[in-house]
Amino acid sequence: MVDQMDAQIKSRRGCRLEPSESSFCSNIFSVRLRFKLLKERICILIFFFFVFIDSEGWMFIVTIVLTVDFSSGKLILEDSVCEDHHSEDSPLLINVNDCFRESLGDAHFHCHNSLVTIEDSNAFKRLIWASLFCFIFMIAELIGGYLADSLAVMTDAAHLFSDLIGFLISILALWLAKKSSTKYMNYGYYRAEVVGAFLSVLTIWFLAAVFLVLALKRLYKEEYNIDADAMIIVASLGLVVNIVMGAILHGVCHTHSHGGVTATATSDNINVRAAAAHVLGDLLQSFGVLIAATVVKIFPDAQAADPICTLVFSVIIIFTTARVARDSVWLLMQGSPIGRDKIVLELRKIVGVKHIHDVNIWALSPGRNIVTVHLAVDDYCDKDFIVQSATTLIKSQIPVFSCTVQVENYLGEEINVCKQCRLREC
Repeated sequence: MVDQMDAQIKSRRGCRLEPSESSFCSNIFSVRLRFKLLKERICILIFFFFVFIDSEGWMFIVTIVLTVDFSSGKLILEDSVCEDHHSEDSPLLINVNDCFRESLGDAHFHCHNSLVTIEDSNAFKRLIWASLFCFIFMIAELIGGYLADSLAVMTDAAHLFSDLIGFLISILALWLAKKSSTKYMNYGYYRAEVVGAFLSVLTIWFLAAVFLVLALKRLYKEEYNIDADAMIIVASLGLVVNIVMGAILHGVCHTHSHGGVTATATSDNINVRAAAAHVLGDLLQSFGVLIAATVVKIFPDAQAADPICTLVFSVIIIFTTARVARDSVWLLMQGSPIGRDKIVLELRKIVGVKHIHDVNIWALSPGRNIVTVHLAVDDYCDKDFIVQSATTLIKSQIPVFSCTVQVENYLGEEINVCKQCRLREC
């Protein structure tokens, strides 16, 4: 039946065409509108045929209600299927293909995603346990390194100290991130996570630089007095401790997904990544100490292996933490987490959108993305529908913490002469 066929043609675009503007869009409706009108005329003929010729046959098509409003020029097809989707005030011609606009689910539409965040209590507990282990074995390595006169063991203890500082910074950052926004801190304290991670990495680099200098000094002066047995014991304990701390933090870094959008999964938390980078660095350092101690144990005259291992593994630690530092700086500089070209390309597909500018994408912290965009549209478009369509499209491309879509009438001449619009055009 014709109205059932029309009801299957669904719209996700918001342009409404009034009769006075039909000439403007004649190139859009040409073929489809002709076929549609032809079908409607055939339906009218069939209707009257069954009414006047077969008194009972017309019951087969009584579900079709054909209404022609000659005064307004609007043509409306209704049936029982579409009663909930159409009203007397809704326009007939909505876009190139449709007479009905499919609902996007207004009851569920919202500009923010329901973010899956870190369970703060769980993260706090695990970081506290990691801090406790770190503190105990840091003291043990300081004492062992002093007794063994091993720079490598002292280096490992110093890295454990930097781990402890990093864990405390992470705990403080997670606590700050829970605080609500204020009139001065409009986005809350989510950036505390990024600042904390960056400071944590800086402590690693500072200590690595200090021990690089000490190792070079010891190589230059050839000052060696190493107890290989004590080094092996302390380094083995260090390996065990770092493996335990890694297992604890792995529980924090486990990604959760609870049905909807997984936005701020724990694995994306930059503070937890920084803490994991600390543990990885210490694990490498302990492994280096164990290698140096084994070499000195087998070859007593090769005591230079201790500062050499310190040099090598300090450099490795710097490289292993470089990515966390890069991501921290990127977030602090409000760099875009993804390229905007794909989003802009999808936005251009929305019928009625004539110009796109001021597309800004940045992140408060990993997974908490902010998106703003200006859309210049035809003045006959349903702007509320375009805002919903654009927001839904953006949220399908990237996890969104806050999305703002500004819709404005397309004024070609003004946009072409506006330096800001041309500069920010996409």
